[in-house]
Formats: sequence, structure tokens, C-alpha cells
Amino acid sequence: MKGHAENGYEPGHDIDGLVRHVPEVDPARYVDEQARGAYEDALVRWPVLARLMKLEGDNGA
Repeated sequence: MKGHAENGYEPGHDIDGLVRHVPEVDPARYVDEQARGAYEDALVRWPVLARLMKLEGDNGA
């Protein structure tokens, strides 16, 4: 996702967009909650695939 922001496309997440406008923001100090939420939702939506890939989430899925 980050590559898209660097190429002039929409930022991959909110922090990338903020850094483009406020360079003093250190993106390494922030967590992308949208990405984490999407990951957790995917674990619930596709539990068999998650098990096959040995993926885990906060709920132990």
C-alpha cells in the first residue's frame, strides 16, 4: 500500500496521508488500526483459510 502513496496515488492508510501533509509526523510511531481491523475481520470471514495459513489474531482464531 505504501508504494501507491509514493507514486502519487491515494495513501495506503491515514498515517501515510498525514505524513504527506505534516512531515514532522513519524509514521513508525503509529499503528494502522484499519489494517489490523481488516485482518481480524478476514480471520473471522475465512476461518478455514486462516487455519491453513496458520494465521492468528487477538481472539486466537
